[in-house]
Amino acid sequence: MDLQVNAGVLGLLGPNGAGKTTLLRTLATIAPPAEGTLEICGQQISMWEAAESISISIITATLPAGCQPTAPAAAQKYFTAAFELATWLDVRMTGGGQPANVHGGPPGVDRAAVAAVATQPESVQTAWVRDRLSTVRSTDCG
Repeated sequence: MDLQVNAGVLGLLGPNGAGKTTLLRTLATIAPPAEGTLEICGQQISMWEAAESISISIITATLPAGCQPTAPAAAQKYFTAAFELATWLDVRMTGGGQPANVHGGPPGVDRAAVAAVATQPESVQTAWVRDRLSTVRSTDCG
């Protein structure tokens, strides 16, 4: 499907089941395309890239503003917990682990282990998230 949208008011009409919501969810990178690729302004967009951008924004808004732990051990725990939370959000938003074509990631984070957490029951995930948030919030920010 090729879709060109110009400036102005846009309406999306169609019968139930035609795919209006699916199209909007795909354009917002909330859902992956059923097939093919998603390009916006000629740039291919992956679900992982969109999820990383969103998760970084969420974590940045959640962390204490301007926190710079002074003790090296505290800084390590703080940033690892924050990076693990961001990675968990990535996995939850995309429905899977890091794609094979994406390399690297936050330092100190075992992405496969975090992806495994995302497959656990909600109660386990909630406890895991609360543990990391507790680490972040209890850190002495100097």
